[in-house]
Amino acid sequence: AGQAQAPRMAAAGHRGDETGGRAEVTLPAFSMNLPFAALLAHGYKTAESRNSTMFARHGAGVVLLHVGRRLYPDGGQHREIMRRCGAAEAEVERLTKLPPPFRRGQLVAAVLLGPTRLLSAPARSTPASERACVARGGASGRYFTRVLRAEYFSRPVDMPGRAGIFEATVPLDVLPGWA
Repeated sequence: AGQAQAPRMAAAGHRGDETGGRAEVTLPAFSMNLPFAALLAHGYKTAESRNSTMFARHGAGVVLLHVGRRLYPDGGQHREIMRRCGAAEAEVERLTKLPPPFRRGQLVAAVLLGPTRLLSAPARSTPASERACVARGGASGRYFTRVLRAEYFSRPVDMPGRAGIFEATVPLDVLPGWA
């Protein structure tokens, strides 16, 4: 109630297409590995960093999150950052895993992205930037994109991931109402 409509990315496709009697929507999507995909979908990770302008080229708006099949090898640095920021071990465990029935190789969440900006190495290394990105400044990408909101789908959608931003068509009823 009273909540503003989320802006759509410029690349957003069709809304309400009928396929087999079920409404579908086509939106931009991106793939990300665990544990960062889970941290993002749970709403803990509030910035996404990349070394490319991937998100800046598409602008702010709703994108879909695909979970890659691999585990990102950061040597547990994300856990250290979370603990340093006050997360208890049980919370770290919960936030770094996908809840059932979600698993790798699926579209799992809607994400509302904000602006993207280029950050210097010192700016990426501040405690606030490391907390937002859940990565050490030296390991994070140069382009930081604000994550304004993230929420799991009502159920997962099986789909192979791809590099960069790709189009994904999902049943309309899996999306959160704000997306």
